[in-house]
Amino acid sequence: MKFDKIEKLDDERFRRLTGVKRTTFDKMVQILQEADKAKKIKGGRKYKLSLEDMLLMALEYMREYKTYFHISQSYGVSESSAYKAVKWIEDTLIKHPEETDKIIAGYFTMRDFMSSTYQGNIIRI
Repeated sequence: MKFDKIEKLDDERFRRLTGVKRTTFDKMVQILQEADKAKKIKGGRKYKLSLEDMLLMALEYMREYKTYFHISQSYGVSESSAYKAVKWIEDTLIKHPEETDKIIAGYFTMRDFMSSTYQGNIIRI
């Protein structure tokens, strides 16, 4: 579901759909915008989706365990584009020095789960 369809939802429904509060979502978008500006200095192709839509796609992947095929069909992008967007979102938020624990608390991706860092130490915050 694209951001333009859900941005008018009340805070409770927004949280129920995305799994995060609207303020947390806005903070995540702000972090992604900063990272995107730094990335665009090098140049490159424009994104087909907005940062908000890419974040929603990543949250949908983490929350609902949908496959990249299903997510790509929902957002009108290729499977590889969905994968790259979700990976960039995850990496950017994990690497951000400020409030990262609060932002991604409770979400462990399969990649993190399989890494040696989290094996045997799964803690839900």
